[in-house]
Amino acid sequence: MHPIRTLADVLDDGAFVSVERQRRLAELVGGDGPYGERWNVDLTVGVLTFTGREGVLETPAHLVGSAAPGPGTWMWAWSNVNGLPAPVVARAAAVRDFGARYGLTELTEPEIPLRAEPRRDAVEYAVVAGLVNGGFPHYTADAGNGTVVAFLVEEPRAALPAPSCATAATVIGEALSTGAMLDHRRALAAYAELRGFGLEPAGRDTVLVGPDGRLAVSFDDVGRITGLDGTLGGPAAR
Repeated sequence: MHPIRTLADVLDDGAFVSVERQRRLAELVGGDGPYGERWNVDLTVGVLTFTGREGVLETPAHLVGSAAPGPGTWMWAWSNVNGLPAPVVARAAAVRDFGARYGLTELTEPEIPLRAEPRRDAVEYAVVAGLVNGGFPHYTADAGNGTVVAFLVEEPRAALPAPSCATAATVIGEALSTGAMLDHRRALAAYAELRGFGLEPAGRDTVLVGPDGRLAVSFDDVGRITGLDGTLGGPAAR
């Protein structure tokens, strides 16, 4: 990984992999997923319950925090103002420790002003928490009165498969459409490292190498991704 100096660095590091993780989770609990109709959480034991057309899915959940429009703040779960069991907020506490290590005050203050609308902040901090804790998807939900809560979801069925250039192309395209990344080269390098892709320089551009082929990633002169060109059929395919 590149050096970490700002929160934006961490968000860039998690930009692509978080999209892929969220796609996998949505296959289960998204609007069209088999368990995507209703959700409930029991924070006394740290369990999220999803109910849908195929029955009930119960999965361990870790509270990351909440974004509230009233006070206009994000509150980290590690502050534990509600006295929740330590395991329920332990993943959030790991984010605080990470923030202390790298001097990121956004991760070490228990309550901080919102940087955007509540759901966007909740998603971004959940992305950070998922990355810091070794790779988890997140789930955000409306807790009433505009407050959005964020959880990390520890569901084995949402685990990522082997890296795929075909998947990477759609993941990168989706992430770019949000316009949230600052450093595209950093984001791509982090994605390759986290997912086990090879990277090959190609002049100003970069080639992502996976078990199913190669994905040429084009950059402009200021380092923004401008194009993707895939060749499937194995890493030697050209």
